[in-house]
Amino acid sequence: MATKSRKSEGLSSMQEIPSLEEIAPKDMIDWAMAIWIAGFFDGEGCVGGNVIRNGYGYTIHFNVTISQTEEKVLKDISNFLKDYEIKNSVRMQYRPNPHHKDCYVLYIRNPISIFKFLKMIYPHLHTSKSIQAHIMLEEILPRYMQKVHTTEDGMIEIMGFIDEMNSYKGGVRGKYNQMYFIERRWNRMWREKNNIPNYLDTYNRTS
Repeated sequence: MATKSRKSEGLSSMQEIPSLEEIAPKDMIDWAMAIWIAGFFDGEGCVGGNVIRNGYGYTIHFNVTISQTEEKVLKDISNFLKDYEIKNSVRMQYRPNPHHKDCYVLYIRNPISIFKFLKMIYPHLHTSKSIQAHIMLEEILPRYMQKVHTTEDGMIEIMGFIDEMNSYKGGVRGKYNQMYFIERRWNRMWREKNNIPNYLDTYNRTS
């Protein structure tokens, strides 16, 4: 009977243990959550930038993603980030290979939200993504916010940093890289020198 009594008392004590939210300050919980998210991002995350050409010129797009087969994990991260006004969405990514599970992907595309997210997890990154985050935070986004890319020289400058950042994820830089815009400038200068109409003057409409 004594053993049963001690067991019952132990169970009662366990049930009375307060939740983490009750015993830890919110900033401590958020700090631990940031470390946890950084771990996921180190392993399953991606940060990159690319350029899309349209009828108005060239547009730079940024993206941060985290992939995971468990939807709930990403939903928890998504809700936490939204508390900090970091805009994001979670979508399922279908995989046609029957040996691979469908996965879920968390997307962050808004430049300000990307800045907030990377600033939050940067101190806790340990892989090459730490370098990518540094380039995005210190070189790319500040220039983008100042609209440096809306000039020819500025576009070439910012694309150099985007190429450097993208090189850490396998060297895939896409068609519209820094060299593309350097060659484009050469082409414009040659046309001007030879009085040939420049059909690329939509360049300054970049956004």
